[in-house]
Amino acid sequence: MYLLRRLPFIKVYYREEESGCGVFYTNDVAGEYFPERYYLDSCGDDSEYFRTIEAATEYISGIVGKKVEPEKNAIEEALNEYMEEKGDDDVWYSFHEFTVVE
Repeated sequence: MYLLRRLPFIKVYYREEESGCGVFYTNDVAGEYFPERYYLDSCGDDSEYFRTIEAATEYISGIVGKKVEPEKNAIEEALNEYMEEKGDDDVWYSFHEFTVVE
């Protein structure tokens, strides 16, 4: 509390994530410290952060082997179809968008 009284202009920026609970938040409205707004969680080395949905779409299109529209539902649908085609419980993907809070 002492620090806040002495330096009232300090703001703490954070990115909070917990894939298992679906928690994806940041208070970095301008994206100065945490510019990534999307996250692809996966079973392997394909987990990635993305600044734009277009960048996420391009990456995910490469995984699923077809063009995916830059829209969250389209990405989720393409990943679900891909996992279903693979039929392997060890192959999974989960796409998330960070909610910006103030």
